[in-house]
Amino acid sequence: MKSFLFLFVFLFWNGCLFAQEIQRDSIKVDSNESRMPLLTTEPDSVATSIINSTSTIDAEKPIKVYGEVLAKSTNRYKIYPTSNMYNFLKLDTRMGYIYRIQWSHEDKKRYETYVNYKLLVDYEDDWVNGRFEIYPTSNIYSFLLLDKINGRVWHCQWGFEFGENWIKRIY
Repeated sequence: MKSFLFLFVFLFWNGCLFAQEIQRDSIKVDSNESRMPLLTTEPDSVATSIINSTSTIDAEKPIKVYGEVLAKSTNRYKIYPTSNMYNFLKLDTRMGYIYRIQWSHEDKKRYETYVNYKLLVDYEDDWVNGRFEIYPTSNIYSFLLLDKINGRVWHCQWGFEFGENWIKRIY
């Protein structure tokens, strides 16, 4: 009976500790152009004030966000298979950087290297996740990189030697 009581108290105490954690999975922003002054700087109070005074994001309507917004972002990186079973391409969908990943059971044969390290997004452009996408070609070493915001396309090639990795803009 004492062990049952001890277990109950222990679990209840742990539940109280984890119940204090606040998790925000969505962002809400002000739908009108006015800024709302915040009266406190405590994180929980600030988040409550913002959520109570805003509406949800409409995907079709442009919005302005003032201040720093912290949110979970998804799909920044994608991994694409190649015809070579030991190599994959990793794409940074926000910036357009492409890496070749070689996996192996041996430590010396497992590594990651650049295919494209050129900055494809200007500083004044939109840096959003999901902006870039890779499309395969009939050549196992070549593929196309598409900028889904403005339609620019690059021809990219990966290889095992440093000079075999390149990217060229298609005009």
